[in-house]
Amino acid sequence: MVLGCGWASPFAFACREPMDPVGVSHKDTPPPASASSAVASGTPWSYATVASTWPRANPQRFVSHGHWFGRYDADVHVKGSAAEYVALGPGGKVKEGTVVAEILVERISELPGPVFAMEKTAAGWVYVETDARRNEVRRGRLEPCVTCHAQVADQDELFGVPAK
Repeated sequence: MVLGCGWASPFAFACREPMDPVGVSHKDTPPPASASSAVASGTPWSYATVASTWPRANPQRFVSHGHWFGRYDADVHVKGSAAEYVALGPGGKVKEGTVVAEILVERISELPGPVFAMEKTAAGWVYVETDARRNEVRRGRLEPCVTCHAQVADQDELFGVPAK
């Protein structure tokens, strides 16, 4: 079953007007301290070298409309159970320790893009944004991540992947 906007069931995807692009440089306008923890420029993301080796949740690479509105293609890799992630539906939750990483690739050049990740902790999700070199740009309960993913709060803040 496929729900609106081309996203695969059991995940619901709420069509919405575009927000400000996610993944823009925050060098000149850092987020408020309450929104994220400080990350030193050039600090590698702890899963940078292994995330692409985790099981892939999507059957094939897809256009990432949620991050950068189509500039990048994406693969979603899961540390934990990719099958559990794909099967998640309303009321479902993934286990603490699960990490979901959307690894982006430039659509035209095929060069590596940033990574947007979610790390499940006892306190909930920690959102991580990296640059193309996999260095952390921001980490924490980030905006607009929190607001956007709240649309699917009933399925553990996870959107899922396209069916095809």
